[in-house]
Amino acid sequence: MLFTETPKPPTRRYSARAATGGHTETMETNQLFKRNYATFVVLFIALFALSQQVQAQEKYDVAIAGTWITSENCNDLSVIPGVSGTVSYDAENRILTLKNAKIDGGSANAIYSQLDGLTVKVAGSNNLTSAYTSTIQFTKPMSIAGGGTLNVENPQGDAIYANKTSLIVDACTLNAKGGNYGIVGEDGKNGEKLTIRYATVTAEGKNDASIGCFAYLTIVSCAISQPAGAAFDTELHGIAINGELVKEKISIDPTVFQIWIAGKPVTIKNCENLSVMDGIEGTVKYDPRTKTLTLENATINTTKYYGILNFIDGVTIRLAGNNTIISENNNAIYNNDDCVLNIVGDATLKLQGATESKDKASRQALQNHGLLTISGCTIEASAGINGLSFGEWKFDRCNIRTKASGDEKYEFAGSMAYMSKIPTFVAAPSLPPQAHSGRSSTTNTAPATRS
Repeated sequence: MLFTETPKPPTRRYSARAATGGHTETMETNQLFKRNYATFVVLFIALFALSQQVQAQEKYDVAIAGTWITSENCNDLSVIPGVSGTVSYDAENRILTLKNAKIDGGSANAIYSQLDGLTVKVAGSNNLTSAYTSTIQFTKPMSIAGGGTLNVENPQGDAIYANKTSLIVDACTLNAKGGNYGIVGEDGKNGEKLTIRYATVTAEGKNDASIGCFAYLTIVSCAISQPAGAAFDTELHGIAINGELVKEKISIDPTVFQIWIAGKPVTIKNCENLSVMDGIEGTVKYDPRTKTLTLENATINTTKYYGILNFIDGVTIRLAGNNTIISENNNAIYNNDDCVLNIVGDATLKLQGATESKDKASRQALQNHGLLTISGCTIEASAGINGLSFGEWKFDRCNIRTKASGDEKYEFAGSMAYMSKIPTFVAAPSLPPQAHSGRSSTTNTAPATRS
């Protein structure tokens, strides 16, 4: 806040009193008062506007490429030199969002935070670099989360520096490569804690250590896969082998993946044959290396859960033969925020979402909150309120038939509903979409009408 002394109002000048005891204002005095009063009004308005401007430009405790985030620039931080892609900050929830972003901090940190509880949410592929100083540095607990990938590099310094504080890496992909350290705390004597859960992490520190100077390391539903035999050493405060901190590349991979089939999580133990789960028939398997879920003449049937619930960015559902997903009280498929999901194959997929569940949000066939591409296959989708809904869609040489009854309370509910953008159609024929009763739409990669 900028404090200024409020100007005093101009003193009114009066003429000498008349003999009768009354008083009069001369014309000169009256004009002078009007001029002074007008000046005061202009000054007051200018000072008020300046005060409002200072208040509007509230500074937050996070800086991007050496520039503080403020309430003025927070909605589009790509205006900062060295920043491109989608970068924004939600002050209320303390979320810094990166989506296909590049941040070159130069001689400054790409991200610097003094904020307690900052979450860096990543979507798509993001690249952060700095020279000498740490690429990411924070002095209060911070989390990196989301379905995307964050690549952090610093050829001459540390990639990520938890300055006497803690870091959580949650269900995302993080690659940290530094000339000194990959991921580092202060000295391992200040309670620094590194927590990695459901995430894919690689770290490499050329001169000092790949992961070091932490008091604690907690790994949840993950395991160190490279190098063989590496483990956290409490005395060395980092990941070590044979009493020495590891300087080569460390890989930590999830053992439980952020994708569920009929309510059951996909894990490293069951991913090669998911048909052993209740409610699943045919061939269903998941390859974590390629993020490919294969359905071959498969049936997924659940009374309570999502047929497929996906929180992983870049998953491909590969179809072969005839496949069916039925959820009596939920969505047949749900794709989480900012996740890219592809459904491909010269095959068919029938989706049946809930029709009469108590929760109206469950009465959808395929609810998408990311980017969903359907290529080369035939899909038939039906549910009580929405067929294909929300998010971004791309239809590539496919056949789609979708039917849903909508809802009287929600004007835009129906067969194809609430899509955030106009869908993209690849190799669309000139045939017009066919209209059907009951809010049904059919398209051969051509847009469907809203009924």
